[in-house]
Amino acid sequence: MKNSSLTSSSLIWGKNALLEALRSGTSIEKIYLAQQLRGDFEKHIRHWAREHATPLVRVPKQKLQKLAGPHHQGVVAVVSPVRFYTLDEALQQAPSTTGVVMLDRVTDVRNWGAIARSALAFGVYILVTPTKHSAEINATTIKASAGALLQQYVVRVHNLVALAQELREKGYRILCADKNAATTELSELSPPPKWCLVVGSEHRGIRRELLNLADETFYIDQRDAIDSLNVSVATGIALYRLYKIKVL
Repeated sequence: MKNSSLTSSSLIWGKNALLEALRSGTSIEKIYLAQQLRGDFEKHIRHWAREHATPLVRVPKQKLQKLAGPHHQGVVAVVSPVRFYTLDEALQQAPSTTGVVMLDRVTDVRNWGAIARSALAFGVYILVTPTKHSAEINATTIKASAGALLQQYVVRVHNLVALAQELREKGYRILCADKNAATTELSELSPPPKWCLVVGSEHRGIRRELLNLADETFYIDQRDAIDSLNVSVATGIALYRLYKIKVL
C-alpha cells in the first residue's frame, strides 16, 4: 500500500530551480509562464507540461511577481502535495482488486476530496482526473478526503476518452452514472471484476464522448423532491453498491 505524508503546497520560481525540480521528479500541480517568455526554456517547459499532463497557464509578469516576488525569471510552479502517476504505474502499484474512479469536470475541491474518501472506504485506490476543468489537488482537497488521497494513486491525463479506451483494452468495463441517459437502476447493476466508474458534475454531467464509450449507464433511484444528488454523495452510493456486489 502507498505510504505518504502531507505537506502544504509550495512554490518554485526561477528557471534553474524549476528544471532541477523536474529532474528530481517533483510532482507539479500547475505551471505559470510569463506571456512574453520565449526561447529554449519555454519550449522545454511546454513539452514537459504536455508530456506530464500538467496545466500550463500564460500570465502577465505582474501575476508572477505577486506570487513569488521580483526574481521569478518568467516562471512559477505550484508543487503538488501528492504524486501523479501514469495509468500503468497506478495499475502496477495499486492493489490488484481495485476499481477505478474517473472524475469528469468535478471542479469543487471538497467534492473531489469527499469522492476520494468514499473511494478508499470501499477499496478503490485509483482516481483519474483531466488536466483541465478539474479541481486542484491541494491541502484543502486532501483535508476533505480525510487523508485518503495520500494512500491513493491519482492519474492525470489530457484526454479522458483516450484513457477510457485504454482501460477497455485492458479488460475494464466502463460504468457511467447518468440519470438522463441511463436505463439501468443501480441496484440492478452487475459489474465484472474490473471496472471504471465515471462520474460528472451535477451541473454538466458526463461528457457525451465518455457516455458513448460506456458499457453500462445507470441511475440512482430517488424521489422527485430534488433534481439531483450532490456528485460526492451519488458517487459514495454507487461505490457502496459496487463494493457490496464484490464482497457478497
